Parts: sequence; C-alpha cells; structure tokens
Amino acid sequence: MKLKILLLIFILSVLTGFPVLYAAETIPGQSDGSQGETLDKSHPFMPEYRLEKIIISGNKKTISSVISKYIYLNPGDLFNINDERIDESRFRLMALGLFSSVEVQLKKGSQKGYVNLHVIVKERNTIVLRDLSVGLTRISPHWDDVIPFGSLAIEERSFLGSGFAVGAEIAASKDQFAYRLYMSDSHFLGTKFGLHAEGIFAQSQEYFGEHYLHPSKDVTLSGAYEIARYRRAGLKIGTGYNLKSDYYFWIDWRFENILAEEPTLVENTYETLQNSAKPEVGYLEPDSSLLSGLTLGINRDTTNHPVLPYKGSLTKISAELSNPVFGSSYDFAKFIVNHKTYFPFGKKGQSISVGGIGGIITGEAPFFEQFFVGDFSSLSPDRKLGLNFTNLHPKVLNTSIGDMWYEDLVLSLNVEYSFPLYRGSATIYGINGFIHFGAYSLTSTSKIDDGGIPIDITGDFGIKIDTAVGVFTISFANILQLIPPVRKETTQ
Repeated sequence: MKLKILLLIFILSVLTGFPVLYAAETIPGQSDGSQGETLDKSHPFMPEYRLEKIIISGNKKTISSVISKYIYLNPGDLFNINDERIDESRFRLMALGLFSSVEVQLKKGSQKGYVNLHVIVKERNTIVLRDLSVGLTRISPHWDDVIPFGSLAIEERSFLGSGFAVGAEIAASKDQFAYRLYMSDSHFLGTKFGLHAEGIFAQSQEYFGEHYLHPSKDVTLSGAYEIARYRRAGLKIGTGYNLKSDYYFWIDWRFENILAEEPTLVENTYETLQNSAKPEVGYLEPDSSLLSGLTLGINRDTTNHPVLPYKGSLTKISAELSNPVFGSSYDFAKFIVNHKTYFPFGKKGQSISVGGIGGIITGEAPFFEQFFVGDFSSLSPDRKLGLNFTNLHPKVLNTSIGDMWYEDLVLSLNVEYSFPLYRGSATIYGINGFIHFGAYSLTSTSKIDDGGIPIDITGDFGIKIDTAVGVFTISFANILQLIPPVRKETTQ
C-alpha cells in the first residue's frame, strides 16, 4: 500500500512539472520546508528542470546585478536538485561578507517543467573594521620607554551597493608609521575578470642586534645593535579571473621606491664594550633602490562562511618574481603555499581545522620581504604593513629558533578547535571559542649547516566575535601584546 502511494505521488509530481516527493529535504540555505517547495535529493529518479527566471529579494543596499554575478545558473539552464551550482552559488554569496544569511528556494514556474530560483539574502553592514590591534613595546633607542603601537583597517565592502570594495589601513608607533589605500572588484564591469589596486607608504626603522639588553651600573651589555631607517612608497595593480565558483587566478605588478639611510651603530654608552661583534643587518640596497616584479597566484575557497566557517577549505598559492628585467634593484623569487581545511563534527558550527604554510625565497630579497618569526608565533606581535613592533625572540623550546629573525625558509603546521558559543541575527551575528596549537620551523639555507633546522611551538586561545561592524578577537595573544617586554640583563 505504501509503495502504491509513493508511486502515485511521483506520477503526480511529474505531471504537474514539479516534485512533491517523500523524505523531503530543504534547498541549501532554507531554514524549513514552509518557505518554499522541498525536494528529495536521494530519489533515484531525480528529474531535471529548466530554470525560468531568478528572483532576488532582501537586498536593500546591494544591487541585484551584483548578486546575480555569483549565481552560477542562468535562465534556460537544465538542472536538478543535486546540481552543485546551487550550493556553489550560496557559498560564494556568503563568502563575499555582504550577507549574514543566504537562502535558496525553488518554486514552480509558469509552465510544466519550469522552475524559478528564489535567492533571499539578509544584508550585513558593509562598512566594517577589518583590523584593530593595540600593544605595548620597548622597541626604541631608549629601553626605558614603553611605547604603544597599533593598527586599524576600515573597509567599505560594497561601495554604493556595487560590490566594489575600497579600504584604508594604518599602522603606527612612536618612531614609525605606514598606511595603505586599496580597491578591488572580483567581477569588474560584470565580467569574470577582477581588478585590484593599492598604494602603500611606510616610514620604518628596524633594530638589528641586542638592543633589548638594558644597560645599567650592575650589568654589561653583551653586544651592540644597529638601527636601519628606510622609507617605502609603492603601487600594486593587478587583475584576476574567476574560474567556476571557487577558483580565482590573479596576477599583480608591483613597483616600489625604497630610500634607505646608512644603518646607525649603537654601542653601550655606559662603558666601553669589549669584543663586541657588529650585528648582522638585514639586506637593503643603499640609498635609493627600486623593487619591481610580478606575482602570480591562485586561490581556491570552498568554506561555508566568511568569518566563522566550519567546513570547506581555503588554499592560496603564490609566486613572486623580482628581477632587473622588470627594472628592479633586487633579484629574488618567493614561493608560498597556504592551506587550511575545516572538518565539521558534533554540534553544528563545531570544527577542527588543520592548516599549514610553506615558503621559500631564492636570491637576495629585502629583509621586509623575508619570513619573519612574529608572523608564525602567537607569542610575538606580527608585522603590520611591513612594520615590526618587537625585537623579542619567541622561544618555547630550547632550540636555535631564538637566533632566527628574517629568514628564507619557513614551514608551519597548525591545528585549531572551534566551537560555537552564540548565534544571533542583529548586532552580534555569532561568537566562537577557539583553541589553537601550532609548530613552525624558520631558517635560511646558509644557517642549516650551522644550527640544523630549528623547531618551535606556539599556541593561543580565546573567542572570535562576528559583529555588524567587524570581527573582533579576544585571546591570550592579544593580552600578551599589552604587557611590555621585561628587561633582559646579563652579568659578567
């Protein structure tokens, strides 16, 4: 009897041109079956339908044509409920960061066999804080100075509802500052080609050596340090191509003018240093130089949320080439592979992510292009717009990692457990707790024979808050930045 009823339902669904099937499942993104028709993904006789039209609703600020760029079905296409383009469209719309939710529904068309695709979005605030960080440092010619540092980035993700992003970023401390202005559009003029450009200016200074050792009457410094002051002003412009829904190929051309001062050697002024080795200073061409070259890359993003993903993966591969052929004063190549995969389990939104970064530089790159220890350890501030705000070497394990600073080889492996604490729909969209653990190795080819391959570990824990004005992270590493480094003294 049950089989006859199911067969009758199936015949009726075919005759009416739309399925009304058993074991119904909502379309991806649909909250329940009451908001639209439901389809059975597991049915062995899955029929195909022709798309009559796409209906977009819920968008008050974003232009409908911007949304339609990321819908990978077109009127007239044949498809069924298992068509991967439905999921891909929703994931790509969510990845834009313009919407807090995206629902996709199918409803009957005007004639048999035709359906309408309804895309219902709920918009986020498009003006957001992309970065906000503060800390305290002693990186200064005067050790006793406690100097605040910080960075701020603001972005309009959809200028006038066009999907065209513009943004500004600034980083500063007492003796150095930098800013960046940028714009980008991944579907320029409605095509599959993207366009992005940015300008950067930085007035920087870097400390090489042991300036963090405090001179006093009771101790003697074990070394000297040098201050390298330099200025950067540059432009980067590029384009890209959207292949399918999750691949993006891009190419950038970069041009920077660098003006470097002669490094200043600073020795212990309290008493004369004896047998003090001159510190090794990072590489920069003297006086004025040009940094020019091409960067090629590919991104693949299948994550299900722009801020708090719990499934999918993100891969970025890039190769930067700088050579006198491009008018550059520097000759080097830089290769980076970055990957992260999210494995969902248990409660919805809970995941374990596994990721890694591998990089190698060949040739002689300016030191601000090299891999920096603070970028891979949570126990030391990372660089902001190329500025370094610390000279303390993170060192958990007793290895030669403490001797590494700007290097040419890096390998980092990371594991993070993320779990939902709150989900909302107004000002605060969601809160996740996280526990992070990682291991990394940082060195240069010239140092491998001397000290082997040093390995160190890092970790962090805290919460990540997704709000209408941006994403905020409160963690152990953030708090650590607010504690000025203690004096390191050596007695003789």
